Amino acid sequence: MSLGSSSSGGIRHQKELFFFGGTNARFWDGDLLGLHGPDPRFADDPYLREAAPASALCAPITRQGETLGLVYLESRVDENLFTPSRIRFLDALLGQAAIALENAQLYSELLVASEARVQAERLDRDEREEERRVLALLGELVAALEEPLVEQVHADEGQRRREEVERQRAEEGRLARD
Repeated sequence: MSLGSSSSGGIRHQKELFFFGGTNARFWDGDLLGLHGPDPRFADDPYLREAAPASALCAPITRQGETLGLVYLESRVDENLFTPSRIRFLDALLGQAAIALENAQLYSELLVASEARVQAERLDRDEREEERRVLALLGELVAALEEPLVEQVHADEGQRRREEVERQRAEEGRLARD
């Protein structure tokens, strides 16, 4: 809440605090204009009729013109609980509450973003691990297929050498006969 100045383009806005059963306070740019009797807009409120607070106050918690929440305070004993000095103190307190709420929201967003980053890193790490596992399996498969192929190549090469040697002998034998 800021009972203080709220302006847009130089336009000044009036803020109201609503007091039930006791008095109302009206503010203009943070200056208390005055306290006056019960607000007739709440005369038919069932809770207020039943609880019959001696004084009550409902104030908005705002930050940079945005309402973040409301604070409701009441006393069933003291009819003049909300004096101008207490209202000013409450205004300062609610200003700090607005900042705390905003910080809590920012922190919550930071935690969500951090968790998303951690999850993305985890997925990336898992994908890399899966890729390594697949490459290792492919390596084992290639090695398993390569060994018989290498043996076959060696066997074929040995056979080719034997055939070449036999051809050379046959050629030498033919030359020797001729």
